[in-house]
Amino acid sequence: MQFATKAAGLLNLRLWSLMLGVSLAGLFAFSGPAWCAGGSDGLDGALPDPNIEIAIVGGGPAGLVAADKLKSKGYKNVTILEADAKVGGKVLSHEHGGKVYELGAVVSSPDYDRDFAIAKEVGVELMDTLPRMEIRPGGAQVDYWQRVKDSGGMLKIGWSFNTFRKFIIANPQVFEPGFAKLPTELLNTYETAAKVLGFAAISDLYRPPMVGCGYGYLESMPAPYIIKLMKTFAHDNFRYTLNPLNRTDFFRQFKGGWQNLWQRFAQARGFNILTNAPVRRMTRTMGPTGKPSALVTYGATQGEIKTKRFDRVIVTVPHLIDRMMELNAEEEEVFSHVETIPYKVTLLEIDNLPRGHHLWIREHATRTDSEGLPNDGKVVLLSNPYAENNLYIAYQFTERDKTSEQLRKILLANATQAGGAPGKILVERTFDYFPHFSVEGFRAGAHTRFEALQGQGGIYYTGALANFETVKFAGDHAAFLVDKYF
Repeated sequence: MQFATKAAGLLNLRLWSLMLGVSLAGLFAFSGPAWCAGGSDGLDGALPDPNIEIAIVGGGPAGLVAADKLKSKGYKNVTILEADAKVGGKVLSHEHGGKVYELGAVVSSPDYDRDFAIAKEVGVELMDTLPRMEIRPGGAQVDYWQRVKDSGGMLKIGWSFNTFRKFIIANPQVFEPGFAKLPTELLNTYETAAKVLGFAAISDLYRPPMVGCGYGYLESMPAPYIIKLMKTFAHDNFRYTLNPLNRTDFFRQFKGGWQNLWQRFAQARGFNILTNAPVRRMTRTMGPTGKPSALVTYGATQGEIKTKRFDRVIVTVPHLIDRMMELNAEEEEVFSHVETIPYKVTLLEIDNLPRGHHLWIREHATRTDSEGLPNDGKVVLLSNPYAENNLYIAYQFTERDKTSEQLRKILLANATQAGGAPGKILVERTFDYFPHFSVEGFRAGAHTRFEALQGQGGIYYTGALANFETVKFAGDHAAFLVDKYF
């Protein structure tokens, strides 16, 4: 879901020529986020009691980062309620034949500093990710540099990159957690915003990874989310590759899988985690001290269902909040602007395709193909992590609520059209993916009204909806939230 390409051996040389005239001082002097300093703010402005009971709904990266932040601040009674049998959330690693296949998060980049630090702490090694290759209609295979030429050549891509760099420097707040002070140009679809702001060429170059990773078509997805990841894919990737001192690839993977990383982290920290504990109901009430609290009912089966009072609740899956508690009129209005993407990941056998690559089908990366036919549900990305076998991970999303069986038929047809011979399907998993405010929601101010809900009734919201659907951005907002309110 979080992808890009491995740098080719000649990338440094070519990008030096590509970026001739770009100020390298500006490239390497980009400052870090201003929110890092943080602060504390209780519900009444005072520092809260470290003995209060805090529940975190969701044991994915956002929930685990929030728990770690709270622990570092001295909070002693933090409980993570995780619906599944293991922590990780949408970070889901599947083991088959002694090898790990990522059904959720896939790669990281140098800005994943928190995840790299965790990996070092718990002894998880980093690995290079796979090179990429594009497959054209009829099965023709195209490398990255041919695609650069098709996108207008080095000069056009370089100019687009430089324009994007200037936008980043002029608007650092866009890349901080949340969506404060958005330029009006971003109250659009990403594709429209990129055209208006002058970096459409570089966006088109990276279209297949953005679409294939489950973030929707750039023609319809809200710019405030997509531009955050485009900074990593395009700007930061180029900066890193241009640095002649780097000795590693930009995109990396975690040996043993992403889920292994977070499980080891949770174990090392000793968090109080209740697994198989989906939240069934939350009721806002007043605690014994006269301050807001919530009665939380959780548990997978009837005999295990419990109800407990918590002084504060941090919800890492706010797009599901209407399934947990009754919403007031303002909450209903804000959350009515939230959308998700049904995203299916399949592990299957395919013969006759290139191995050891991420394979992008650019023809499927737009809403309609060259003949005007809808691409809904078509495969944009096929990945073969281990060149010694024929197992591929296929990623699909739908805008029209196609059934799992319909998506399976599309997958098999697409693999055949790409020149492959699909075989046995081993694993299928569908996610309620990429919760986001719609373009219309941003124009209606849903993002600012969402922030105004923080702390009402002792309930706080973080996770993908609040920033973006990647491990890094979900964790960034969780850390930001705890620093600001606890």
